[in-house]
Amino acid sequence: MTIRDMIESGMVEAYVLGQLDLQQRQQFEEALQRSPELQAELARVEETLEPFARMHAVEPPAGMREQIWEAIQERSAPPLSQEQPVPTLQRWQVMLGAIAATELVLLIVGAIWVWRLSAALEQRQHELDNLQQRYEQSISALKAQLTDVRDAVRLMWGKAVVVPLKGTGKQPAARASVWWDTASGQLFLAMPMLAPLPTDQAYQLWALADGKPIDAGVFVPDSVRLVYPLKTVNAADGFAVTVEPRGGSATPTLSTMVLIGKLPHPAPRWTERGTR
Repeated sequence: MTIRDMIESGMVEAYVLGQLDLQQRQQFEEALQRSPELQAELARVEETLEPFARMHAVEPPAGMREQIWEAIQERSAPPLSQEQPVPTLQRWQVMLGAIAATELVLLIVGAIWVWRLSAALEQRQHELDNLQQRYEQSISALKAQLTDVRDAVRLMWGKAVVVPLKGTGKQPAARASVWWDTASGQLFLAMPMLAPLPTDQAYQLWALADGKPIDAGVFVPDSVRLVYPLKTVNAADGFAVTVEPRGGSATPTLSTMVLIGKLPHPAPRWTERGTR
């Protein structure tokens, strides 16, 4: 039996309460001499049971000492004759006291076992709650990615213009692509590789038309989404991304520009009948 088995089986409490037989007691004391962990557990149990025993201590009835002495003398006396009465009331009081003490010991051991079982069940419940939370997060991420894939397929089958964006001196390794659905004017930012921002800031996409910036929407990249739907623009020669306050800005902060890219061919113009 390992030290952990002794602690979890209630053997420490049984040792303190004198409930071990001779072999178990010898085994426990041998392990106690070489295990600091078992010594610490024994000290904790003794410290726990001592105030409990004081709280539930019962003052013996008056004359109990004389009654016990008389019972000892009667037990050592010659066998009772047929005329003598069987066990007196005093003997029954001693027996009942012993039964009550045994029940108290069992109650203490049972309470400790229930407490340990409750702690183990609470830990298992906590683990199950964490597992359920991770499962729900995974399902949510998969749903978002499925939506992104559907958007990408729709754009690929349509007349989408793909504009690669490259990093500036602010973020040289930054990358992204703008997918512009020329049939509807809808913009999508695909697979951005950008540095995380403080909670009070966000990235903002700008469409550049004839040298003028047009607000194309605010986005905050995360590790789940692949495609970010943004605003609709009628015409553009290129696109840029800047760092702005969380709600976006009316004009771009050029000093914070992190991405920029131009259309590889003349920009399509959006008319009432569509593009031309």
